[in-house]
Amino acid sequence: MQRSITKSTTVVFILTTISSILGFVRESYIAFLFGATGLTDAFYIALIFPDTIVGLIQSALTYSLVPVLKAERRKDDKSASTLIYVILLLSMVIFTIMTIIAFLFRNPLVSLFSPGFSKREHLIAVQLLSVMIVGVVFTGISGVLSGVNNAFEEFTFPAAVGVVYNVILISTSIILAPVLGIRSLAFGFLIGVFGKLIIQFVPVIRYRYLSKRQSIWHPSVPTVARLMPPILISSGLGTINLIIDRVLASGLPNGYISDLTYASKIGLMPAILVGGSLATTLYNQFVSNILDNNFVQLQKNLVKATTWVVFISIVIGGIFILFSSDIIYLLFRHGAFTLKDVAITATPLIIYGVFQPFYILIPILDRVFYAAKKNRSVMMRSLLAVGVNILVSVLTVHRLGIKGLVLGNGLAQVVAVVMLCTAIFKWTRISYVRIMLQAFRRGGIPGILVFCSFGASLCITRTWGEGSLKLLVFQGMIALGFGVLFLTIYTFVDGKSDISIFLRKILGVKRIT
Repeated sequence: MQRSITKSTTVVFILTTISSILGFVRESYIAFLFGATGLTDAFYIALIFPDTIVGLIQSALTYSLVPVLKAERRKDDKSASTLIYVILLLSMVIFTIMTIIAFLFRNPLVSLFSPGFSKREHLIAVQLLSVMIVGVVFTGISGVLSGVNNAFEEFTFPAAVGVVYNVILISTSIILAPVLGIRSLAFGFLIGVFGKLIIQFVPVIRYRYLSKRQSIWHPSVPTVARLMPPILISSGLGTINLIIDRVLASGLPNGYISDLTYASKIGLMPAILVGGSLATTLYNQFVSNILDNNFVQLQKNLVKATTWVVFISIVIGGIFILFSSDIIYLLFRHGAFTLKDVAITATPLIIYGVFQPFYILIPILDRVFYAAKKNRSVMMRSLLAVGVNILVSVLTVHRLGIKGLVLGNGLAQVVAVVMLCTAIFKWTRISYVRIMLQAFRRGGIPGILVFCSFGASLCITRTWGEGSLKLLVFQGMIALGFGVLFLTIYTFVDGKSDISIFLRKILGVKRIT
């Protein structure tokens, strides 16, 4: 079941990319059906607890289970099997209790997350939450199974859950929206998270991770529980910031929460695709490097990962900055989504483009500390970053609207990255400044070349006019062609950087000496 880092990362990246594309289709279809209105605002507020908060707990459970379960596997397969059984049993009980409590207090929950809602929006959000709350149990158990599969180095099925979820939610919306309206999204969510749970059971059954006779307790359960709280807070920095943004945006005009959600879906995609894929497959390597006290290899892994982060963040950030309005127009401008919504949503996407390197680095740096079980220090630094987001957002939301919220979120990522890099240096004496310089030399130069090529194509094609869908697509193809041309030339003259070697293999060319 062992796989190379490259192969595993590729599989995770492809599945995550498909999931993200389907996510755009999902959001685009929701925008087509309901636009950016009080209805969609109510849905996204109702989504916070069963999806965002419980998903955060699921993530913490996954990453706290992996190192403990791997240690148990080294001791005894039966012990590992027992741990899986006990964690599954406890999760079912705990998440069932959470579901009952959340259902009983669904009115206060909605009020907590949307203090600026009208009575009508509040009532719709409560009705949606009443349906979606059942998915808490499915999401929680899915988190356990994700940790189990990752510990056994089975990355395919955990990465495929997003594909299953989006396909089900889109299909359910198409079928039920004409009859149930906005409630179709709630039922689609519920069926989707159940599908995520079912697909995670496939490798568990196939490889028989669970034996028939099991104990109802395992001595490693307290260790998993002890690791969870700091991971819950530190890994949840982005999620907590998004929740804060939605709470503050609830006091803005109708539709602003939806506009913010659409912009964040696109702006955070590279962090999920690139940062998440690299972090998922490098996690086991980080654990081995730290257990062996091999900080030289740890530094090499960080340099390679950061090189790709720098290159991709410059390219993607450039696309967001230069083509923000075009992206929003192509993805969402149809149905009830107006030109005003396009303008409101496009500006935050530019801000996301500026902060791309920090968003993508966060999941990778977090995994280094999770691997070393240095979770409490990360938790404190993450709390400080959340404080920065709250401060900036509160000061700017009334003047800048959702642009101020995205700005606060981006500055929070900067604070988090700086603190994590400082902590790495104090702990390992690995200078992240030196890593960044190496990464910029290897990945920054080709990234800037691509960015400049996009800018050149934009200057040329903008003179042809704008507004036509076909013209926008054609302009995008021209920009892509410029980027590929500049990058191809670079691969001929560059040295032995990972990016150049990778590109030369794809293009089948050799370096000019």
